[in-house]
Amino acid sequence: MPIVRNHPAAYATVTLAATLALSGIAMSKPAPPSGAKLFAVHCSRCHGPGGRGDIGPDLRGTDLPVSDIKDTIKSGVPQEMPAFDAKLKSAQITALVRYVKALPAPKG
Repeated sequence: MPIVRNHPAAYATVTLAATLALSGIAMSKPAPPSGAKLFAVHCSRCHGPGGRGDIGPDLRGTDLPVSDIKDTIKSGVPQEMPAFDAKLKSAQITALVRYVKALPAPKG
């Protein structure tokens, strides 16, 4: 890097970029939201642990289309379920939808 060393600003920029890259700060992305954790915080009170149903319906093995699940999470169900559109980011809603679709149907 002899050429960069002759230009202090360029040298500082390259040094900072290399330091951040080696530390993982510049290269790391935030972890994707965990559908299971989001479900436990926002949904399990009504839908039960693992989506088994309680006050709300059993979600295990649901055949609802992804778009219906997403719309229900966003808009809620009047008098039954709150809307989460203002509380959760799009990526969080997507993580919840994936989690719900992955819940295995109950045995028996």
